[in-house]
Amino acid sequence: MRPTTAEDSVSVTFHLRHDESTLAALEQTFWAVSQPDSPSYGKHLTQQQIAERFGPIDGAATTVSDWLREAAVETFSVAATGDMIDATMPAPVAERLFETEIHSFRHAPTGHTLNR
Repeated sequence: MRPTTAEDSVSVTFHLRHDESTLAALEQTFWAVSQPDSPSYGKHLTQQQIAERFGPIDGAATTVSDWLREAAVETFSVAATGDMIDATMPAPVAERLFETEIHSFRHAPTGHTLNR
């Protein structure tokens, strides 16, 4: 274990908030397309349909995206369903944003490194 440096990066996924009624409708749709005795069985939705019908609360993606831009995070993307944002940032930026210390852990047998 060692402290991270400016050359280390951290990947984060932000799961955006949904309205409770939207989550209930999503679950209802899930079961409707999944149960053989349902008239909607097998009528799965596309990612675009899911985004349109069951997206996060209004403005959530914009708020998080703006916050990342203000922090000079350059690498981030909104998922096709609109309810998650994946971001990669230098470890010092992540430390500042999340008000924490991040360390680098190396798995000796494989050489794989995690920054957490």
